[in-house]
Amino acid sequence: MKSLTVVALAAFAFAGSAQAALPGAVTFDGYCDGMDFVNLGGGFQGGTSTGCITDPIHGVSARVKGGQGLSYVVTAYGSSGGLTFIVREDGTWYIETADGTGTFINSGTWTAALAPLGPRPGKAAGSR
Repeated sequence: MKSLTVVALAAFAFAGSAQAALPGAVTFDGYCDGMDFVNLGGGFQGGTSTGCITDPIHGVSARVKGGQGLSYVVTAYGSSGGLTFIVREDGTWYIETADGTGTFINSGTWTAALAPLGPRPGKAAGSR
């Protein structure tokens, strides 16, 4: 029983540390926007785009195939026109169209911080 408890605690610690690697808010480096994530439970995420874009977002937190680790995979509709954002725990992000084609839009790095609201210099990460 003691070894089972140790294994369970180790698994819990690992899961907790992986989740902690993804912050509650990110700013896309070099762009005027970011995202504020809300854990809805059961692996689901909600929230909003922040900074110069304020679209609602929804999706999941999951491990992405190809060894990319834990990621938020969320879709934003509105002024962005329907884009899927993959925000990875390694500090990178990737954007593709949410129309079923998966067409590449942009990629880069993020900083754990909430993007300030309102006009900012530059363009949004999902701009085409």
